[in-house]
Amino acid sequence: YPKKLAGTVVLSGWCPPKADVNALVAASPTKDGKFFIGHGDADGVVVPSCGEEVVKVLKQNGVAVTSEVYPNMAHSSCGKEEKDVLEFLKEVIP
Repeated sequence: YPKKLAGTVVLSGWCPPKADVNALVAASPTKDGKFFIGHGDADGVVVPSCGEEVVKVLKQNGVAVTSEVYPNMAHSSCGKEEKDVLEFLKEVIP
């Protein structure tokens, strides 16, 4: 996205294997923003290691990341995740 975002939320996400994520982060106007990454530890669609990889790549590139893994949550959402996202948005949106 060509404009800086107040914050970024990634839920049950992954990095495409062929994407040069390091270059994408370096070129992003949002690289100095904050990211929230949430993932369920029972996700069978986007396995938890994919979420861990997103966190790792962003942190390696100096991005401020808050990450949460939700116990027994499949490829869905839960009340705790929704609460965490709301708190994150309250923090980053002026």
